[in-house]
Amino acid sequence: MKTLLFPPLRALLLFTALPATAQQSTLSDNDALAWGANTGWITPWHNSPAPNSGLRCTESCLSGLIWSANCGWITFGDGTPGNGVRYGNTNGTDTGVNLDRAGNLSGLAWGANIGWINLGWATAANAQRPRIDLCTGDFKGYAWSANTGWINLGSGGLRTETLPLTDTDHDGISDGWELDVAGNLTALTATGDFDKDGFSDRDEFLADTSAVSAGEKLDMLKFWHLSNDGLSTWNFQWTSRPTRHYRILQSPAMTAGSWQPAGAAIWSDPIGLPITGNAIEVPNTARMFYRIEAFLPLPAH
Repeated sequence: MKTLLFPPLRALLLFTALPATAQQSTLSDNDALAWGANTGWITPWHNSPAPNSGLRCTESCLSGLIWSANCGWITFGDGTPGNGVRYGNTNGTDTGVNLDRAGNLSGLAWGANIGWINLGWATAANAQRPRIDLCTGDFKGYAWSANTGWINLGSGGLRTETLPLTDTDHDGISDGWELDVAGNLTALTATGDFDKDGFSDRDEFLADTSAVSAGEKLDMLKFWHLSNDGLSTWNFQWTSRPTRHYRILQSPAMTAGSWQPAGAAIWSDPIGLPITGNAIEVPNTARMFYRIEAFLPLPAH
């Protein structure tokens, strides 16, 4: 019978800090259409009317321009929110579309020919609320314009390929996440453990668990063993967040660089229920170590 040992659970993600003013579009030419009955097709053309002016999605806000043949240019923000993370939408100088940690869109877009477009008209529980699926990058739901009516963001394959992160203090924790959780960029650090639960602040970010509450962390709930025809299968169940994907890693030794995926990546549960996965090794008499790795579904840079 093999020995099953679990090292501390860790998550892995590397990303490059990007300035909030970077305007390179995160959408491809093939994933860029929305539809309104009164506006027709709307598309984020990347380099019009100026280079790098296409729609850009980051972890906390959107910026750039989209085009409607019937309505002209519509801006989602200038990429420089007043607080550096999200637009205030309380005055005409700090307006734009925000993205929260659950993928919900809110705030205001503006078209000179149609006025304001509201992306914050519904509560998070409303199935038609405008949002981005954090697992796929697909836009979903509806935006509202008093002058043109409903705009269906999910009708034509509108999709962002990445959600760039910003890390101005270079601690491996994105600014948006850090401000949401701690309210500042100083309380959490790469190696610190603010809530004293045995997981570093950076590991909490990577797993999207609270770094200020010891009761929330990436945790193995149970595991059980099956054997069949010389194969040894271990089943695992762990806590999950709808904003992360997971993979089981295995290694015959607790050494750096020896961990390998034990099967395909596992999609997050949409409402954060515990996930069950399994790994198979050969032969069933070998000793193997396991760990769960959490990662952002969309590339971070």
